Amino acid sequence: MRTANTVPLSILDRMGYTNPTVIRDWKKIFSRKTPKQAEPKPAIEVPVKPVKKARVKKDEVKPETGPFILTRQDSPADFEKMSFVLKARLADAKKEVLTVLHVEQTKTGSRLIACDGLRLHFAEINRKIKGGDYKPVVTKDRISLGEPVAGIVFPNWVKVIPENTEKRAVIDLADTGMGKDRDQTERLSWVFHSFANQTGELINLRFLEDLIKTKWLVYCQSQKNKAMVLKEKGAENSVFAVIIPLPEADAVKQAA
Repeated sequence: MRTANTVPLSILDRMGYTNPTVIRDWKKIFSRKTPKQAEPKPAIEVPVKPVKKARVKKDEVKPETGPFILTRQDSPADFEKMSFVLKARLADAKKEVLTVLHVEQTKTGSRLIACDGLRLHFAEINRKIKGGDYKPVVTKDRISLGEPVAGIVFPNWVKVIPENTEKRAVIDLADTGMGKDRDQTERLSWVFHSFANQTGELINLRFLEDLIKTKWLVYCQSQKNKAMVLKEKGAENSVFAVIIPLPEADAVKQAA
């Protein structure tokens, strides 16, 4: 029997390979067993660590889904405007609508309104707040809003703004104040009397004190003792106050 994978000598002879060395080498080549292919080693599994979700700080919660917090340090301009609006609300009253901050969202931020029955303060800020009526917690440098108060129907505040008015006065409240410093108090008193001389109307001195310390344009109606509009100069459409003048009897007492 012939050995498997061995070339017969007759074939080698016909091909002219008679050299014993060549025959030996060919026998070695064709008699060689096909080497077994090495089995592939299993791939080493590299453990993949799960991606950790970024932690969200409590103060970074979106106002649309949680409490809203505004600080003087983070947003000084918006903080000043919100503080101005909040001065026109009552801390406690039978009518809850007089104790809340009313918020309406705009395309670029939020619209803030508050009213105590004798005045209304309005301001627009860049921060977005969920619309509704809030009872804020206010400190010197921080304002926080929880969830909107349910069951309050804030009135149509636009109807409070008088339409037919004319500019009567310009007042400057820069570096004025009540009871903080003698010079500031004197300047506030001077502004109060200047306001009365230019408009022919008297208002509560505290109402002037609660305005932002800048220049204001005063618009009055043709009839006396009617609501007037005070607009912050340079921001007439985004920061203003609607104030009812003092009755004649109270005006005489305050002017004395």
